[in-house]
Amino acid sequence: MTALDVPGQAQSSHRDDRKDTPPRETRNRRSVWTINTSRFPEAHFATFPERLPELCILAGSKPGDLVLDPFVGSGTTLLVAQRLGRRAVGTEINLEYIEIAKRRLSRVQLAMSL
Repeated sequence: MTALDVPGQAQSSHRDDRKDTPPRETRNRRSVWTINTSRFPEAHFATFPERLPELCILAGSKPGDLVLDPFVGSGTTLLVAQRLGRRAVGTEINLEYIEIAKRRLSRVQLAMSL
């Protein structure tokens, strides 16, 4: 098999003479990510899709780790962290956003405890 036979790999990314490292079927994420948007019904101007923090949390932590979100907003990162088995803490100065995040997280915590 040559490097050209491996989907997602550039020709120079795998040496054929290295038998100890099998070719990967996927490549690492690059600097530009394409992630579909998602809706959140409450009023927050910068709500991002759950897939964005999910990728970062999975890449940078393991279950039980603590995730810090310094700009909680609507609580998306805290929500995803909890779903992935991480502990989560955040800060937010806007009282309206704090209330949005609290409502959103309380629905998830209730569902998790049922």
